[in-house]
Amino acid sequence: MTALFGAASVALFYRFAALIVPSEQRFFAATAALLFAFSPTLWQQSLSCEVYSLTCLFLAALLYLAALWHQTPQDTRESRGLLRLLAFVYGLSLTNHLTMALFLPGFLFFVLTRRKSLLWRKENCCVRWSVSSCCR
Repeated sequence: MTALFGAASVALFYRFAALIVPSEQRFFAATAALLFAFSPTLWQQSLSCEVYSLTCLFLAALLYLAALWHQTPQDTRESRGLLRLLAFVYGLSLTNHLTMALFLPGFLFFVLTRRKSLLWRKENCCVRWSVSSCCR
């Protein structure tokens, strides 16, 4: 299973890299994915029976979903659905390994700087409370 998770994380990392580079430079996205695939750490963790390759898959999925969400138009049904899926996958990743909690400030900063209107909506009072309690 860990080898499958490692391979899937490489595929999702390629999709992420392909989203952030221009379409005529897909060679760089493929090079980045191949460097990631043959890195000693990912290779070793994909061969051992540990939780780290699944953590890597979750991180690659979160990066891909965040980049995809960033490219969708604001305040559409698709944008809200992608943000909910991003939050769901992040919650699932926390059940696998708690080091994923270290990525929460980065994802919150990314989401709240890209769409400032999300912070002031009535239904997001929990987000405002958690951000204000972290900044004290």
